[in-house]
Amino acid sequence: MYKSKAVKNLLKIQSFVVPPTRLFTSLTTWLETGDVMSRNVTTISSDQKIVTAANQMSKNNISCIVVVDNNKVVGILTETDFLRKVDGKSKKVSKMRVADIMSSPVYTVHPKLSVLDASRFAETKRIKRLPVLDNQQLVGI
Repeated sequence: MYKSKAVKNLLKIQSFVVPPTRLFTSLTTWLETGDVMSRNVTTISSDQKIVTAANQMSKNNISCIVVVDNNKVVGILTETDFLRKVDGKSKKVSKMRVADIMSSPVYTVHPKLSVLDASRFAETKRIKRLPVLDNQQLVGI
């Protein structure tokens, strides 16, 4: 989940004075993941070479690619996956496939989930990126 707008544009703060004799209620509008997700998601299939994925990440200046096979999210490939799983000794890097190093299964969220709940979920799973699915279709990250 990436910020797609400045936070100041998403949150509207109102200040007002309430007389001490009046009771008042507070209404909080929660941001949803659909409000802050990036809609431009770079995808790749699991059978592509990791060199292709690295080139796409570099070209688009991004730190992850969502792995999609048959219109279904099957994994995610991050910079960390490259650093932890690519070692030139075990296999020639030029022949390695995305499926060899991607993180799977991938955790996803719905665009109507609150940003607070999504961040709590990501924290408990110790992940940084959450693809956003609506009716099993990738709509953002």
